[in-house]
Amino acid sequence: MFDIKSLTLSDITTELHHVFELFNKTYFDGVLPTPAITIQSNGHQRLSMGWCSVVPVWGTQDGTLQMYELNLSAEFMDQDFYETMDTVLHEMVHLYHLHAGIQDTSRKGTYHNKRFKQKVLELGFEYKEDKPDPKHGWTYARLGDEAKRKIGEMPIRKEIFVIARHGYSYFKALAEGGNG
Repeated sequence: MFDIKSLTLSDITTELHHVFELFNKTYFDGVLPTPAITIQSNGHQRLSMGWCSVVPVWGTQDGTLQMYELNLSAEFMDQDFYETMDTVLHEMVHLYHLHAGIQDTSRKGTYHNKRFKQKVLELGFEYKEDKPDPKHGWTYARLGDEAKRKIGEMPIRKEIFVIARHGYSYFKALAEGGNG
């Protein structure tokens, strides 16, 4: 039985690595290099739920090990399970394209191009509209029902994706009878 009071960020990070391995095998034939998976604050400056570094940023001092960073925004970790999986898979698409030498964004990484669109559609994402956002391009794909079903059948500990970084003010408001 799951005890939420014993849940740690290490548990979540470990599960994210497990998710990465499952998705890598299922969607990318296992070709992706293992990244450093982090959970960091987005600084409330971005609405981004995650990001993937465009070059390796983690590694050993001598460079024998180099890793990209796949980050999930701490503020969004308690969203719907499929939103979190959507974010992981979205960032893995970027890692796939980096690994294959395919440019899938422009405008300093904000505009997602047709190569990004093509790959996410192959993986079971869907778009509400068949036109790119003027500022962000094809970034706003969401997991379709079939992709959600497939992910839902994977051995992932869904119940642990329930905490997020909210901050002191949020918890103080809760304690005072507010809703955060």
